Parts: sequence; structure tokens; C-alpha cells
Amino acid sequence: MEPTYETGDFVVAREADSYEIGDVIVYRVPEGNAGAGRLIVHRVIDGDIQSGFITQGDNRGSPDQWHPTEKEVVGKLWFHVPNAASALPYLRSPVVLAGFFGALTLLFIVFRDEDEDEKEEKETDEEPIVEQPGPTPGQPAPLRIPSAQTIQIPPSPAARRGRASRLIGAGVFAALVGYLVYRRRL
Repeated sequence: MEPTYETGDFVVAREADSYEIGDVIVYRVPEGNAGAGRLIVHRVIDGDIQSGFITQGDNRGSPDQWHPTEKEVVGKLWFHVPNAASALPYLRSPVVLAGFFGALTLLFIVFRDEDEDEKEEKETDEEPIVEQPGPTPGQPAPLRIPSAQTIQIPPSPAARRGRASRLIGAGVFAALVGYLVYRRRL
């Protein structure tokens, strides 16, 4: 698809309700052909989804030999990132994976504590006031005893550190799983 898309660009496609002439689609080479199952990124130049699209690469002089139908079409180009393929080997490194999962864990810790604190504050709001019936004529007034109130104590810094250390442990565990998946040992 050069010059529109270069080798090494990262292309993301998603299913669409309709495909039109001029759309860039991703489709699989049909079974029984050389390269069956391989993904092709080409532009629709004619046809329809039922009878098959006629596609052609931007740098080709003739249309493709395949005519993908609904079964073979993966989706329409959604977005692409130029030259992203050069970054993929770095993204698969254990250090980057561990850093990624560690950063996710850190974000979870930072934003999770605030949410829990807000929830606790809402729970400690005033209790509803219950009206008691007044005395009936000829009877003495009932003795009024103030109701007991529940006081909620916010978690101590030690309890927060304990929660944070469990979350960090979960992040380290996730990084270890990512590393083992990377090394294909899991």
C-alpha cells in the first residue's frame, strides 16, 4: 500500500456496517490459495460484500486475484501508526512489560485510595432522624434516651501501607506472569 502506508506501519482495522469504494480494508487470503489466511491491506476499487470486492494495492498496476466476501473481510482501516513496527521488539522486552504492569499498579494504588476514601466519607454522613410519638393524654412523657452513634475511624497509615503492599505484590506478580508468557514458559 505504499506510498499511503509503508512497510512497518501499525494498522488497526475494525468491522464496519458497510464498505464503500475507496475504503481500505483488511481481508484474509481465501483457503485453497497460496498464503491462505494471510492478511492483506488493500483499497476497494469495485464490487460489493455479497459478490466480492475487487481490491488493489495503491502501488500495484492491476487488481488482486482474490475477491473477498463478507467471510474473508476482517474490517475497515480505523487508524494507523507510522513506523510502529520498529517499537514492537522493545515492547516485548521483560523490562518494558514489568514497567508497564508496575505503572498500572501504581496508578491503581493512587486512584483507588481516593475512591475508597470518598466512599467512606459518604457512609459516615448523618443518620436519619426517627420521630418518636408524643405522649398520649393522661400518660407521663416517655423517657428520651439519645441514640448511640456509630463512629467510623478512617484506616490507619499502617493499614493503608498494608493494602498498598498487597497491590504492589499483585503488580509484581502480573509482571512475572508477563515475563513468563514472553519466555513461553507458562
